[in-house]
Amino acid sequence: MSENNLAVPFETTVLAVPVNVVRVQLTLRDEIVAVCRRAGTSQTVPLLDLPLPSPPPAGSEWIAAYRHWLRGDTIRIISARPGTLGERKIYEEGQ
Repeated sequence: MSENNLAVPFETTVLAVPVNVVRVQLTLRDEIVAVCRRAGTSQTVPLLDLPLPSPPPAGSEWIAAYRHWLRGDTIRIISARPGTLGERKIYEEGQ
């Protein structure tokens, strides 16, 4: 996930304080974090813990997919399978 997928900057609230999410980045521990800025100070927040504003920013579906993936949730995928002549099927991931 990168700023190419998520519209940044956007404003949200962390611990009851409004912050601007200015970018997302990968840490040395391979964790995706949001870089939050307020009054010239920056702090990273794990993407799993970042509250999203309402309405969420464009591209927030990437955050939802990342959260599902990390938790090991089954994701319903709509996709055309090879040999179906473009027929779209809904199936559970891994089938």
